[in-house]
Amino acid sequence: MSLTVESITDKRRFLEIAAEWDALAADDRGPFMTTAWLDAWFEAFASDRQLHVVALWQDGELAAGVPLIRRGRRLEAPANDHTPAFGVLARDAAARNAVIAEALGASALVVSALPEGEPPFEQLLDAARAAGRWTLVEGMNTSLVTETNGSFDEYHAGLSRKVRSEIGRLRRKAEREHRLELSALAPPHDLEPQMARAFALEASGWKGRAGTAIVSAPETERFYLQVTRNFDAAGKFRISELSLDGELAAMALSIVHNGRAFTLKVAYDERHRRLGPGFVLLMAMIERCFELGLDAYEFAGMDEEYERRFATAERPHRRLRIYQPAAVNAGRFVYHRQIRPWLRDAYHGARRRSAGRWLPERVAASR
Repeated sequence: MSLTVESITDKRRFLEIAAEWDALAADDRGPFMTTAWLDAWFEAFASDRQLHVVALWQDGELAAGVPLIRRGRRLEAPANDHTPAFGVLARDAAARNAVIAEALGASALVVSALPEGEPPFEQLLDAARAAGRWTLVEGMNTSLVTETNGSFDEYHAGLSRKVRSEIGRLRRKAEREHRLELSALAPPHDLEPQMARAFALEASGWKGRAGTAIVSAPETERFYLQVTRNFDAAGKFRISELSLDGELAAMALSIVHNGRAFTLKVAYDERHRRLGPGFVLLMAMIERCFELGLDAYEFAGMDEEYERRFATAERPHRRLRIYQPAAVNAGRFVYHRQIRPWLRDAYHGARRRSAGRWLPERVAASR
């Protein structure tokens, strides 16, 4: 058996092995380790940071891989707020351990968005501790999941009576007052105009006012445009739309991968808030997953309270910070282990005290 480790720093070389890479990624639960996703991420967010993909070849076949970027002496996962999950691709545990050992050769390694309890997280954590590295585990978001095995009727009956009643009432009200058109998890029929409408709808609401809409940052808009084009070319991109009297009132952008629908972005027209178009569309998407025989509908983002009304499972994510014991890393390790948590707690404590101090005046003013 011949093992070869390749460090890829040129994106053109990374794309040359796209077929082999995506063959490994095909078995990954999510689409976020495919070249369709990573190519768009590198193009939009890598900036001046150098690509550093570690690829393990066994007898001429790709056995494992982990995509990273270099920031000075540190290696990082190509993951940010737009990355629902990250991992280490491998065809077996031995190959994953081998590629992890190569990545641990860096002075510092930061890997975000790892699903807790799954092999990439557990093997990376175990390997770092066995190698004597300074290691921190930080909490991140928890993503919610609606499992869509079985029948939709059984799932629907398991929802709270209040949710079932409210969704039905909202849909009937919308149908009485407007001409309602709904398409759930459908392949785009006119990609670019549909994306333009979806982006405009998202920017029309609170995300636009807060500066967090897709079009609020050029690199974010570039990323989502490229992601949708890449996955549409692969036949995996889906758009869900709810229109009232011919105008888009709610939308969702999703990727179908490995028997699961991952929704990346949702938005609704706040002028129709009383009709709950987002809730009506969400229920239609979940029902469509059952109809298509998919395993799950994935809320691929932050844990939102409203999502819990529809979810059946959850998946916490963690960030691993791994340092070689050395003077150059001591300050950063202490900062992330002790100082940053203290600053965060102090900040939130001050906000709570401030809210309590000003509450009486706010109440009085509201009267």
